[in-house]
Amino acid sequence: MSASGRRTQVEAIDDLTAQLRLSNQLTALALPVAVLRHDDKTYTDPVTQARVDKKNRKRAEVRAALGWDNA
Repeated sequence: MSASGRRTQVEAIDDLTAQLRLSNQLTALALPVAVLRHDDKTYTDPVTQARVDKKNRKRAEVRAALGWDNA
C-alpha cells in the first residue's frame, strides 16, 4: 500500500494479475495432462505437421507461463 494508506492502480493491477494467474493455473490443473504434453510424432502430411508444430509452440508457451517448463 502507498504511504497514504490507499491502494494505487499499480497495486490493484498487480493483485488482479495474481488472481488471474492463479485462476489459469487452477483451470490448467483440471485439464488432462495430454493437453499440455509435447507431440513428438512426425507426420507425413505437411499441413498436419505444421498444425502440430503450431500446437506444440502454444503448449510450450502455456507451460512456460504456468512455470511448468518440464511438464
